[in-house]
Amino acid sequence: MTQLHEAIARYHRILESPTYRDLSWADALQHKMQEQHLTSGGRVISPVLRPHFITQRQYTGLVKAAEALYSAIGRTEKLALATPALLGRMQMLPAEKMLASVNPGYSHMAVTSMLDTHLNNGTLRIVGYNADTPSGAIYGEALNNLFYDAEPVKEFRKKYKLTKVASTKPLIHSVLKAYKEFGGKKSPNIAILEFRQAFQSSDSGEYQLLTDILRREGYPTEVVSPDQLEYRDGVLRKGDFRIDLIYRRVRVSEFLCVST
Repeated sequence: MTQLHEAIARYHRILESPTYRDLSWADALQHKMQEQHLTSGGRVISPVLRPHFITQRQYTGLVKAAEALYSAIGRTEKLALATPALLGRMQMLPAEKMLASVNPGYSHMAVTSMLDTHLNNGTLRIVGYNADTPSGAIYGEALNNLFYDAEPVKEFRKKYKLTKVASTKPLIHSVLKAYKEFGGKKSPNIAILEFRQAFQSSDSGEYQLLTDILRREGYPTEVVSPDQLEYRDGVLRKGDFRIDLIYRRVRVSEFLCVST
């Protein structure tokens, strides 16, 4: 049995011990999720009793693999845009080619993106790449904090050292770096652009969390929908709120649909 499997087995024994068998700690954990907007469709986003555990070696290997893959994707993007024949093989719509050719004003075509990974029996595999804004990054860090302070995990930490994986700070750093490369000089007012579903009556929990985080960092932030935006005299606004930077999650197909 590997060290990781031993650690997981120990955590399971803790859950099965008389102290935690009644699951009152799990009820408290779910209550905290609801308080912190960690819900989707009225349900808490994590119904599990154990967070994923990976070793430091696995995490280091995953980071190195992700960096190498992102580097290759970046080189491929630049090569495709500079080679019409190669771009033509990608079966893109004319409007998509037009959008791809627009200089964004910063060094990377995708400021934020996500590699989909699967964890199975201690093995991590990268199964896909999404160039849009990563979903779950804010939820993931909030869940890290909640599980880290849960009573069974505290008991587990008496024997095993745990490190929480940060996601919020790197995400904000990437967005602000692109803003500065684009030419932003001052501390920005930020709009989180949400394309709401017809049945949606409130902001998503993840966007509420991100809004709170950005405000704590000193950045005035509002969640907005496209119909609330007004561009006048060279300034984008939501009412009296001047917008310097937009954080959005929208696929190209959705963008084209909205624009036509």
